[in-house]
Amino acid sequence: MSEVKSVAEGEQKQANIEISLKGNVKPRSRLGYVVGSEIEVSWEVTNIDARPFAGGWLVITMAPANGQFVQFGYRVDPLIPNEKQVVSKNLDGNPLTTNVLSSGFTLFSAYMDNVDIYSPPTELRPTGTSFLSILGKSKEELYALFGLIVAATGLFLTAIIGIIQLLR
Repeated sequence: MSEVKSVAEGEQKQANIEISLKGNVKPRSRLGYVVGSEIEVSWEVTNIDARPFAGGWLVITMAPANGQFVQFGYRVDPLIPNEKQVVSKNLDGNPLTTNVLSSGFTLFSAYMDNVDIYSPPTELRPTGTSFLSILGKSKEELYALFGLIVAATGLFLTAIIGIIQLLR
């Protein structure tokens, strides 16, 4: 029993590598983040540790407000200290895309084995906390906004016409 305890005490756990993660989400629709529309995603991974990073799998979880979630796995190459890798293309060379799944906030969180993720580079993100978010809108919200703009424009033009008639 004492041998097992001394072996366990003798083992020293290697500290996790420190990695910085920046995310970028860009709508492919002119209307923005509309439910069902495509978005482009990209991830910038930087080794901010003094030790080389051996590489691994970056798992990004996309969790919209409706309770669904989607996970994506990306291979991160070995990185020397201060080296960056941008993950923005799939194996075919096309941009990484996904869809807006629901209206409301969609949160992005990340996980890597044996890695402490910092985002921004000065703030440690515990596993499961988001480092990026987008606000999805339903088509009904957009229709209501366009209707409001049309109604406000009509009211403005009516007021201008009324003022011109009063001045005549």
